[in-house]
Amino acid sequence: MENLLYISAFIVALAIVLFVVYLAAVLVAVKRTLNSVAGTLENVQEQMKGITAETEELLNRTNRLAEDIEVKTAKLNPVFDGLKETGGTISELNNSIRNLAARFSAATAVAENEKAVQAAKWVTSFVRASRKRKDT
Repeated sequence: MENLLYISAFIVALAIVLFVVYLAAVLVAVKRTLNSVAGTLENVQEQMKGITAETEELLNRTNRLAEDIEVKTAKLNPVFDGLKETGGTISELNNSIRNLAARFSAATAVAENEKAVQAAKWVTSFVRASRKRKDT
């Protein structure tokens, strides 16, 4: 019976040793996994620093570009105002030319009417003179 006690103590000791070995193997695997995760996080952190720097540079360029566009737009406003005024002036000039052409056409029509009246008077006079000759 004593032998049975030694055998059971040996089995318990062997079980504890196997448990410790298995636990050590698991802890080594966990350590490798955590080291890998730590390395990956360091790489991500370095990449994020680079992305942050590039993003800041892009934001600065965008701000400078927006300011430049504002300055150039402000410089172009007088040009557009001038073009608007020029368009108004051209429109007024077109209206004046139309009015002048209408007046000229009316004056020409009046002159032509006067010529036609004058011609009619001459024709009438000629016809009267011709009749008087025939009658005599």
